[in-house]
Amino acid sequence: MVIFTLHLEVAPSERLSVLKTIHAIIGPTSVRKGCLHCGLYSNSQNDDELILLQKWKSQQDLERHVRSDDFRKILTVMEAAKKKPEISFTTVTSKAGLELVEKIRSG
Repeated sequence: MVIFTLHLEVAPSERLSVLKTIHAIIGPTSVRKGCLHCGLYSNSQNDDELILLQKWKSQQDLERHVRSDDFRKILTVMEAAKKKPEISFTTVTSKAGLELVEKIRSG
């Protein structure tokens, strides 16, 4: 799994436009082959900060998305940022759930 994260800080005057653009691509991205999750979040302590989170089944699925017109729109939105956006791609090699919490807590 590959996780794409974009932390974007936008001026209040740009927020509505950025929100509209990102909301317009969430639906199509969510149904794209290999997309496990696509969501937009806001920072409760900073109204100017938006966080776009996408999870992809494979590196190939992510690469296909990065070459898409929808991702080009994300790049355009990044240009509206107040400061340099933070973008990251994290490859996940293992995953655990509640069983790990139970294991750790039970000592």
